[in-house]
Amino acid sequence: MKKLAGRVLFLTALCWMQFFAAEAQLRLIKDKQILQFSGRVVAGDSLTELEGVAVYVPGTTRGTHTRKSGYFSMPVVAGDTVVFAALGFEKLYMTIPANIKESSLTLSIRLEERRNTLPLWM
Repeated sequence: MKKLAGRVLFLTALCWMQFFAAEAQLRLIKDKQILQFSGRVVAGDSLTELEGVAVYVPGTTRGTHTRKSGYFSMPVVAGDTVVFAALGFEKLYMTIPANIKESSLTLSIRLEERRNTLPLWM
C-alpha cells in the first residue's frame, strides 16, 4: 500500500511539473507571433524525400518527424531556431525570421549527407 501511495504521489508531482513547464513556455511566447511552419525535407545530392527526420525547437516540447513524403508541419514562434536532424545527415539549424508578418511559412529543406570514414589500420 505504501508503494502504491508513493507511486501516486510521484505521478502527481510529475504531472504538476509538466503543467508548470507548459505554462512557462506559454508565457514566453505570449507576445510573439505564432506561425505554421511546413515543408518538405530532401537529400542534398538528390530530390529523394527523407522520412523520419526529426524537426524540433531545442529546449521546448515542440517538434515532429517527417512523413514518408518528407513532409512536415508544426507551429513555431517568430525568432525560433528549428533543428533538422537525421541519422547519416548533417544537422541543419534554421532561424525563423523574427519580423515575419505571415501566418505560415513553407520551405524546401535540403540535408547534406554526412561522410563518415573509418580509420585505416596498418
